Amino acid sequence: QRPALAQAMFVLSQGQDWDLVFDGQRVPPRIQAAPVSRCDLSLALLAGQGEDDLVLDGHIEYAADLFGPALAARLASAFSALLEAALQQPAAPLDGHPLCDAHEQALLDRLACAAAPPQRLNPPHRGPQRLDALLRRAAAPHPGLPAVASMAGAPQAMDYGQLSRLASAYARWLRSKGVQAGDCVALVAQRSPALIVALAGLWEAGATVVPVDPAYPGARIAAMLEDACATAVVAEAPVAGCSLPLWPLPMSLSFPVAGEPGSGVDLVEGQDQGAPGASAAPAGHGDEALACIIFTSGSTGRPKGVRVTHAALCRLAEAAGTAFGIGPGSRVLQMAAFGFDVAMSDIAFALSAGACLCLASRDQLLPGAPLVGTLQAMAVTHLQIPASLLVATPVADLPCLQTLVVGGERCPDAVADAWSRGRSLFVAYGPTEATVTATAARHLPGQSPGIGRPLGDARLYVVDDKGRRVPVGVAGEIWIGGPNVSPGYVASGMGDGRFGPDPFDGSGGARLYRSGDRGRWREDGTLEFLGRMDRQIKLRGFRIEPGEIEAALLQQPGVAQAFAMPWTDAQGQQRLAAWVAGGQDLDAAALRARLRGTLAPHMVPAVVVRVD
Repeated sequence: QRPALAQAMFVLSQGQDWDLVFDGQRVPPRIQAAPVSRCDLSLALLAGQGEDDLVLDGHIEYAADLFGPALAARLASAFSALLEAALQQPAAPLDGHPLCDAHEQALLDRLACAAAPPQRLNPPHRGPQRLDALLRRAAAPHPGLPAVASMAGAPQAMDYGQLSRLASAYARWLRSKGVQAGDCVALVAQRSPALIVALAGLWEAGATVVPVDPAYPGARIAAMLEDACATAVVAEAPVAGCSLPLWPLPMSLSFPVAGEPGSGVDLVEGQDQGAPGASAAPAGHGDEALACIIFTSGSTGRPKGVRVTHAALCRLAEAAGTAFGIGPGSRVLQMAAFGFDVAMSDIAFALSAGACLCLASRDQLLPGAPLVGTLQAMAVTHLQIPASLLVATPVADLPCLQTLVVGGERCPDAVADAWSRGRSLFVAYGPTEATVTATAARHLPGQSPGIGRPLGDARLYVVDDKGRRVPVGVAGEIWIGGPNVSPGYVASGMGDGRFGPDPFDGSGGARLYRSGDRGRWREDGTLEFLGRMDRQIKLRGFRIEPGEIEAALLQQPGVAQAFAMPWTDAQGQQRLAAWVAGGQDLDAAALRARLRGTLAPHMVPAVVVRVD
């Protein structure tokens, strides 16, 4: 039973006050360990006079069911390091001294990366530096393997040879329209094989893709295209208010995936195809060549576009393929809405490994029976899914499903235990700014792995408010380094100091991203997520900045003040709510309707409350 009055204690005693003298011999006191801990944690110091200077004798007493010997030893080491620093710089404030000694720094260096030897922290990426080249490499040995399968509308399928030829043909068509390497082209469409052909063709033509969910309102799409400096739009339907050149999706007479005949660019198998990859080679094959710009919620009231490079996605796909066991014969369900970072990683994971990318409609991906039916019908082997959607889906008999990758929010241990029976379940973590996934851990029933260890080339640090690494067990902000860190945001001023040089990487020139997430290293060497340092929230896997919702509300007539935050309803479900103050004629339903014209659907509050 834990002590009710005090859980931690510090005692400083003067040794000379306890000196005993027997027959002229001085007997100094010694601290005697107690058989039972008197509180959770205590530090006792005994000050005495040595031959030349003051001597401190210390003793740590701890409850063995709360603390282990290794942690107690590190606490003693950190305290000693603090005392030594204070003695060397007595005028400096105590919080200006680091807590980590050389041993702890070496431990943190090992935890920071996936590869143990220092020379392998950032191994050179030997594979292709572009996703279109990765696709061609996957297609070359097995052109007849299924590349794309779709249940959206009429069932459709496409093998790697067909996908590569159609993508090359579409790339040549795009070049004929004036697309040059580095041009930003928006891609606005629902999941379909035609979308995948267009994506691969845009990459082969050298374009940077701006994936856009067609469910977004026109005003939001316009803001995204403006910030990305898009030069054209590829879409399955007209985009409201768009003045940029509008090009159709590709289609094939063998694969009618764009609606009625004539509604897309007619790419017929065997007609003027040329060799796969025969389109003009795009410029900019280095690490900084952009694959896409992913827009996330922005705290300033405007979505912010994150630049993601080809090389980073290639490295991520290589690491994930190894960690999650993706290869030829695997079937990866693309569940996230197009326009989100996880959708890009799904596509990269599948097409780089020779796996089949499985597509379905929104209705077929709803949590519960629709999702289970889709997993069964498409014999899906690998699935990335937000934790909240997995919670809403009853465990089912899915013999083909081999691997689940769960992220976005914390997955309850009971749910993870149930879904991990008979398959591998990984807990993943990472922001778009670090190319989707920075850590991963396999969940074992009865254990909670936190958010795991660094994946691939990622480097993870936990730092205090002064940017210094903190010891194992101490909470701080999670910083993410490594070559997969984004070059930054597309709009100037959006960075807010989030990106900067990596002070812990000795190679020079390395960058990191300050995530704003709180975490700590655990005793087992895994990272534990402790929440946010700001108001950013995750809801059903979506990253939401309440400030963007509040800014949209403040633009509505009559609204003087606004506040948004998650709210738990009577059924225990988390929903988004907003409170507004202003004129007496404010109407909650009308406000929500107007917000649908500017905000993404998942950012429209389920409830708007007027405050008098």
